[in-house]
Amino acid sequence: MKYTDSTALWPGWSFGTSINRASDRNYLRDFGSDLYTISTGTLASNAYINGSGNWWSASFGADYYQNVDPSLPDSVVQYKRWPRATFNLDIPLNRWLEAGLSSEAVAFRKQDVVEGDRLDLYPFIGADFQGAAWFVRPKVAWRYTAYQLSNGYQNYGFYGPLAASQASPFTDRTPSRSLPIASLDSGLIFERDTSLFGSNYTQTLEPRLYYLYAPYRDQSNLPLFDTTLMSFDYWQLFSPNQYSGADRQMNANNLTAAVTTRLLDESGVERLSLSFGQIRYFTPQKVPLTGTTATDFAGSDYVVELGSQLSDDWRLNGSYQWNPHSRQTDMGTVELQRRIGLDGVLNFSYRFRRSCWNNTTLPWSIPSRIAGACSVTGPIR
Repeated sequence: MKYTDSTALWPGWSFGTSINRASDRNYLRDFGSDLYTISTGTLASNAYINGSGNWWSASFGADYYQNVDPSLPDSVVQYKRWPRATFNLDIPLNRWLEAGLSSEAVAFRKQDVVEGDRLDLYPFIGADFQGAAWFVRPKVAWRYTAYQLSNGYQNYGFYGPLAASQASPFTDRTPSRSLPIASLDSGLIFERDTSLFGSNYTQTLEPRLYYLYAPYRDQSNLPLFDTTLMSFDYWQLFSPNQYSGADRQMNANNLTAAVTTRLLDESGVERLSLSFGQIRYFTPQKVPLTGTTATDFAGSDYVVELGSQLSDDWRLNGSYQWNPHSRQTDMGTVELQRRIGLDGVLNFSYRFRRSCWNNTTLPWSIPSRIAGACSVTGPIR
């Protein structure tokens, strides 16, 4: 069953729902007519009331997930968010200063694992100083995350019930975490006129420095409701957290150095973009996911990202990550796109990602939502 609906309720408010259900876990394998359908492992359903104004947005609803992979148990499906509410603020105080808040309250429900409610509050204040060839963007935030675990939480580990001889990692029914997060993003933009293959271009050179500070907090007694390690890429060089979800906030005393160069043709179209960067860690990363070990690396992978508009119909993108500690390639991608007039788009892409479990002690039953972040893949379409 597939059902979608979007309804305007009153000015600034709407209701949206997407319901996707299958009669059994083999349905899509038996009746799917394309590779995307038969490779689907989870069907997501949701219903939300959404509202927004000039400086705020809010939502209230629920998310439900169904396992449709016959080779995997239902335990791999993520928690139902039943219900979930968000409220966000972004208030301009003057032309260069803003204050805001990101907040979320969720009830996580799932059988045979620890359940509970979570409140995440993320107030911030930031500034944006900039000119024609420079910018400086300081930001200070505070993150407070609190939990209310369900009765019987002492009987569970992170991924299921415990044996009688095992101790639960959850030592408090109402754990919480609170810490400041400060960042300073700055950059310069240089440009010059140049020519290449008989065509005139404007070339830019854009060095960028991003400093991030977040003190260490012990989070080993917090559950893992919806949090996983995000895949590392160029934009992670400038992210305040390497984890999705609110259950883990990394500690940081990091400096990212990056540089981008672009070629703009006479009409202003970006024909080439090439970026290179790395994070330098002044203190070790001490907040791992359960089953993984903390790292004491001096720096992240070196990251290269390429984008090229070959013509009006052809585009080439690529990225590459080299690990200075293992001296191996961690990830590489190539994407080629062909536009066929107004009739469609043809894409080809290849992705390689090296397995990252070689030096960890992950249990065999680790959910795919975590393991999938560090898999080796081949052609994806």
